[in-house]
Amino acid sequence: MNFKQSGIRFIIILFSFCPLLSFASVQSKEGTVEPRTVEIKRTKVNMTMDGRALEEAWQSAEWTGAFHQNFPFDTSQAVIQTKVALCFDDKFVYIMAICYDPQPGPYVVQTLRRDFRPAFSDYFGVFIDPVGDLTNGFAFMVNPYGVQSEGLLTSGGSFGPNLDWDNVWYAETERNDSSWIVEMALPFRTLRYREGQSTWNINFGRNNLKTNEISTWMPIPRNFEISALAFAGKLLWAEQVPHPGKNIALIPYGIHSGSINQAQGTGFSQKPGAGLDAKIGITPTLNLDLTVNPDFAQVDVDRQITNLSRFSLFFPERRAFFLENSDLFSNFGFSRIRPFFSRRIGLDDGRIIPIYAGARLSGKVGESLRIGAMTMQTAEQTVISGSDTSTTRGQNYSVAAFQRDVWGNGSNIAMIFVNRQAMVASNDKFNEDDYNRIIGIDYNLASRDNRFRGKLFYHQSFSPKQSINTEAHASWLRYRDRKLSLEWNHEYVGENYNAEVGFTPRLFVFDAASGKNRRIGYWRLEPDINYTFFPGVGGINNMGPGLYYNAFFNTDLSENEWTVNPYYFFNFQNSAELNFFYQEQFTRLLFPAEITGSEKEPLPEGGYRYRSAGFEWVSNIRRPLNYSFSGNAGSFFNGNIYSLSAEINYRAQPWGNFALSVDHNRVYFPEKFGNAELYLISPRVDLTFHQNVFFSGILQYNNQVSNVNTNLRLQWRFKPMSDLFAVYTDNYFSETFRVRNRSFTIKLVYWLNV
Repeated sequence: MNFKQSGIRFIIILFSFCPLLSFASVQSKEGTVEPRTVEIKRTKVNMTMDGRALEEAWQSAEWTGAFHQNFPFDTSQAVIQTKVALCFDDKFVYIMAICYDPQPGPYVVQTLRRDFRPAFSDYFGVFIDPVGDLTNGFAFMVNPYGVQSEGLLTSGGSFGPNLDWDNVWYAETERNDSSWIVEMALPFRTLRYREGQSTWNINFGRNNLKTNEISTWMPIPRNFEISALAFAGKLLWAEQVPHPGKNIALIPYGIHSGSINQAQGTGFSQKPGAGLDAKIGITPTLNLDLTVNPDFAQVDVDRQITNLSRFSLFFPERRAFFLENSDLFSNFGFSRIRPFFSRRIGLDDGRIIPIYAGARLSGKVGESLRIGAMTMQTAEQTVISGSDTSTTRGQNYSVAAFQRDVWGNGSNIAMIFVNRQAMVASNDKFNEDDYNRIIGIDYNLASRDNRFRGKLFYHQSFSPKQSINTEAHASWLRYRDRKLSLEWNHEYVGENYNAEVGFTPRLFVFDAASGKNRRIGYWRLEPDINYTFFPGVGGINNMGPGLYYNAFFNTDLSENEWTVNPYYFFNFQNSAELNFFYQEQFTRLLFPAEITGSEKEPLPEGGYRYRSAGFEWVSNIRRPLNYSFSGNAGSFFNGNIYSLSAEINYRAQPWGNFALSVDHNRVYFPEKFGNAELYLISPRVDLTFHQNVFFSGILQYNNQVSNVNTNLRLQWRFKPMSDLFAVYTDNYFSETFRVRNRSFTIKLVYWLNV
């Protein structure tokens, strides 16, 4: 790299890092409100979970209310009010909420299935930060029919709860003409808190879609999630918080699968299996997860996506073993520069790799330190496909991480070490020449009023015969107030940065001429700005313009790809949304590229400039029949593209949801490069026969990958966190509907508190 390029690179890094360091101790108090408090007292009464405030404990408890609006406005008290009280005994925190409802008509309830999506249902929720670090916490939500939804809060709750986390807790509701009442019992063993604390951070929220009002106990500006911990109030304990006692859960499973793979010519095969997970509370804030012969087959099928991006798509982790304190391992780096991605363990392009065992220790140690350590061992596996035989060596995956709170406002410094080491089959020892390691440090910024959030990281990889250009670093800073949102992002990934247990799709560029992936390092700059108006007329809640810029450069700072995207958005009072956008794009193909998956000649290397315009519309989600559609049209590389996506949903509440989504892309290239008409069609059904018996079915027709997938699942939750699943899956070739493969699985999971 010449002197000029080195100077530009230094300026980019300096410009990127300085804002984060400047705001490192931001403690802005403008617009903040003094935290409200509510006291929680011990009760000696035996509590009955019935959704009724009949026990003496509720008569003597401190009731609090005066909820504030978060939506559609955030400057007044809620029109529909809520009252809350709390008490506790040796085992549970009890919460009672009276949700007043003077307006006649049915509640908006998406489903009777556990883990409903909060935005689409009436609910009362409690958001708790027991350790008081303003970073991590828990969300517990209940709809008017007593259906529960829980999740983990990470990054200060700024992005809402992760609903993939599950645990045991209890709730009951009662409905009458003027209100609905919810009673919750949260086991101390479910929560993670420090002994000796006299104060927890807490907030209560309510989504009332019948009147389209969101309200919270502590006021939260409407440009933030109501789970944001920066705005929490204080829960004052009248006496010392009880020790949770012995906290051990054993989760055995049994499974039996039968399958046939007609595409590979294999006959019917069946496979029984059994395994055990264990969750052991070392301390109230430190948890040990153990697994023996885990079943990492997911009973939830991944939703398919039409991919015209040239790069791999990300699918989230849902496997229970990885979810406790998941952010401590998975939030390092950025969404496309992850040093650790747990789906690399036990899964290889959808193929299941047997795992012998694993252990995972994670949680809070002391007042400001979180630690995490994990190790897993996979088995060697030989796969025979026709005349081809491939062997995957046994691997050991180990991860260590820690996170230290700084500044006392939700900011922290974190470090991670990731190690993958192959085993020698003959003696089960480590192969010293087959490994991949990463060490990294992240600084996560949060201001006390939540207006500033940011991240700065530097990661280094270590692999045999790779010693230069093996680093990745990036910075992100966001400022957001009621009207103005500003974001800055820079990324750098060296061409030899190697995160084999991570996710770095942009680093690999497919060369259609050779049929191989090439490593191409890059720089990225990504600023974004938008401004929000609140007109208060025409049914519009807010609207405004924005400008998004996304540019990639080769490591020598030569131009590789950029997008300029002006847009304008409308958010309506009735929950509908409308967005318009225009895109001016440039892409330099460094190698011949096949974009659509057709068998025509790939596009030649070189520079392409193209542009398109489009829109997105989402209708009123409160109505039983709601829909969304979007479209865009314009040029695409050296051709043209026309895209249309639509989804229609019908809610036969509360027992059924029916949906149909269609993605259609027509791509026209000059004749020798071929044309493509891509369809992704997916009807879905979700039925609740009983509050504990569910059926879901999805069919996915995707002609880009020549596949039709069917997944039918019946679930019986016969006790809390204990399930019986029956799952049928098949796949067909989309052109002929000839069967690829079929399978049927029965799985039993039992949660036992010891």
